[in-house]
Amino acid sequence: LTAIKSSGISLSRMVAPVLTMSLVVSASVFLWGDFLVGPSLKRLDYVYEIKIGGGDGKEFQQANIWVKTERNEIWNISRFRPREMTMDKVVVFAFDRGQALKMRVDADSAVRKSGRWHFKQAFVRDFADGQIVSTRFFENAALPLRMDPSDLRAQYSKPERESFRALMKSVQKRREAGSSPLSSMRWSR
Repeated sequence: LTAIKSSGISLSRMVAPVLTMSLVVSASVFLWGDFLVGPSLKRLDYVYEIKIGGGDGKEFQQANIWVKTERNEIWNISRFRPREMTMDKVVVFAFDRGQALKMRVDADSAVRKSGRWHFKQAFVRDFADGQIVSTRFFENAALPLRMDPSDLRAQYSKPERESFRALMKSVQKRREAGSSPLSSMRWSR
């Protein structure tokens, strides 16, 4: 270093090639992980669970799910079983256009039939101006609430299998729903 500096080469000129190479290597590793490793791991999961394990891709159960729909509804589901299309301990908050609570549903379970969710043992509370207007109980009811099952499947993802853009979208959706983006992610070891 002393000989290089005494020959008139500045410290910044000596460090520039090292910094340039480190930036190139870092960008390469990022792109490698984003476009090759994540999709390869997803494919590995598919082969292991479906081809080797004989599953149908709908085996997993999810617990403690929060979903915000495009219709101003927030769903909290204790457990979702995709194979049977059933939910346990469901709470749904429905809001009007002004973001005021208009209805709350507390149900023991919900089953998807004919494109609609049928709630069992459900208490439905209607709100106006922040006050409960009415409370109804239903043994079995198909309520005017809509949520696509794909919204539930999208909640289950392994972060190490996702691209940077997919992770950023997931964080944004969780923030919009009012939950912490990191608290409900499942990190595998």
